[in-house]
Amino acid sequence: MDSRKPALYLLDSYAIIYRSYYAFINRPLKNPKGANVSAVYGFFRFLFALFEERNPGAFAAVFDSRVPTFRHEMYEAYKANRQKTPEDLHAQVPLVEEILRVLGLPVLRADRYEADDLIAALAERCRAEDRECWIVSGDKDLLQLVGGSVRALRPEKDTACRSLGPEEVESEWGVPPPRILDYLSLTGDSSDNVPGVPGIGDKTAQKLLAEYGTLDGLYERLESVKPEGVRNKLAAGRESAYLSRTLITLATDAPLPIAGTDELEVGPLNRAAASPLFLREGMRSLAVRTPGAPGAAAGSDLFEAAAGDTPAAPAAARPEHSDADGGASASSFPPAVDPAVPPELAGPGSTRP
Repeated sequence: MDSRKPALYLLDSYAIIYRSYYAFINRPLKNPKGANVSAVYGFFRFLFALFEERNPGAFAAVFDSRVPTFRHEMYEAYKANRQKTPEDLHAQVPLVEEILRVLGLPVLRADRYEADDLIAALAERCRAEDRECWIVSGDKDLLQLVGGSVRALRPEKDTACRSLGPEEVESEWGVPPPRILDYLSLTGDSSDNVPGVPGIGDKTAQKLLAEYGTLDGLYERLESVKPEGVRNKLAAGRESAYLSRTLITLATDAPLPIAGTDELEVGPLNRAAASPLFLREGMRSLAVRTPGAPGAAAGSDLFEAAAGDTPAAPAAARPEHSDADGGASASSFPPAVDPAVPPELAGPGSTRP
């Protein structure tokens, strides 16, 4: 890899926003006006931990399109099964974007494309440039990009992340990264309402791809598939399999609002500039303390924690991504369990720890 270029970190922003919101679902954090700011607090608590641990030299916070995507145009039922995103979660997204920009961090989105598509386009540019790239997300679709200079960082407990390379992906999913696309084309993805082949589960898909290599190879030799029941399911589900592959394929040619990855290189976070926003929202523990500054009281160090933990919501209730239609799906990675709850946010309207 080209050591002259800093590693690029690509954050799947909505994944962290949803994760943070639902981590505090039973004890929502409120600002001085009584508005829910759980997603904002959890997002930046995670972001600051990432920068302290990794110190990215290049970074982008990537967001989904605000309007329906080309996949919705292609398949009307795409993500139609998702829960409606709570209004008090939607209301926090502009504040997250505002603070990101004040911190000096690039925010990227493109109409008609999902964050996954922009991440894929940037990851492929990094691969071509031999630039190290880290995809910060728990989305299994993005694992098809892992390999070469591209790796994944999956958020796990609290602010911790697990590094995933090709070996880890294959160990976890039973297929290497290049086969994730074909694997999901067979099994489908219920979180996105991608059908796959009815009746083909994880183990069968793994076995078929181990024997036939690819989805195309499987259908080219369909007559040799045994047992007959599996062969019949594949024959009946051929159209569904290829539709699924089209839906899951990431648009590496997605339009990017930058000319090159060098535009995403960043310096130290401008924490001082963002501190007034955190103080306004009652988040003293995220603000940089300046002697004599209003609200910078003693005992309000970064990530100040009160006694007690906040439980996460049940997995089925935690959406993963935001979409133009307001839908959401269950998260594919663990919630932000046991987050530190700042006492300044456990005010009226919240359940205190």
